[in-house]
Amino acid sequence: MIELGKRRRLSRIFRKGKRVLIVPMEFGTAFAPNEWDLCAGITRAVMEGGADAIMTTFGQARQFADHLLDASLILTINYGWSDLAYPLEYVREASLMGADAVKVHFFGPLADMPLLELQRLSAECKSQGMPFLFEPILMTNYPNSGGQQLLDPIIVKKAVDLGVIIGADIIKIAYTGSAESLSKVTRGCPVPVIIAGGASLSSDTQVLEMIRGAMDGGASGGAIGRNITTHRNPMNLTKAISKIVHDDASVKDALKVLA
Repeated sequence: MIELGKRRRLSRIFRKGKRVLIVPMEFGTAFAPNEWDLCAGITRAVMEGGADAIMTTFGQARQFADHLLDASLILTINYGWSDLAYPLEYVREASLMGADAVKVHFFGPLADMPLLELQRLSAECKSQGMPFLFEPILMTNYPNSGGQQLLDPIIVKKAVDLGVIIGADIIKIAYTGSAESLSKVTRGCPVPVIIAGGASLSSDTQVLEMIRGAMDGGASGGAIGRNITTHRNPMNLTKAISKIVHDDASVKDALKVLA
């Protein structure tokens, strides 16, 4: 029955097949500060645009629950850069809140990845029938110590492989820069790999080229936050990205949605 619960939740996230477009809306965090007043409107816009799931924090989900009733919901377990203990009680809380997955991230050196803590979290997710989305962002050091992100596909693949080993159901990684390099990460991976949207890009074309490259490189979709939520028209950009993710559209055809 627990395995059935996980399968049902995953089917709500991947409701259009084996590909997914998630929109992170973790406002009030380092990733998307000072946009609380925009949350309700952006949530409606991206859902109308075809987002498959909303990724947000526990507090935000409670504050804007009415706007999330029709959305597949992924809840982020936040913690400090140097705090590598994952609070297991949040998995149970996510289950009570009707979430479809929980997400944790690790930003730091590969050697410091807290594998035991992650395996404990994974085991708790399994016991609750809760899908586990893991986001490893490998760096030379921690962000608050001036660390720089590592995009070498050989290194990123090591993190993805560890994610598989600890039991992650979905793995979210930074785009490695090209379809060719990303394919070295995704090839043979037994669980879906999706890309993070990363920092705000300067043009719609750049955003769509990143998504197209990710799909060509074997990704199962993306979790695109700031590039959508800060866009002049979040609904239409969501539609354009969704055309690439779900309809295998070209960048040229996707741009027509924004014309």
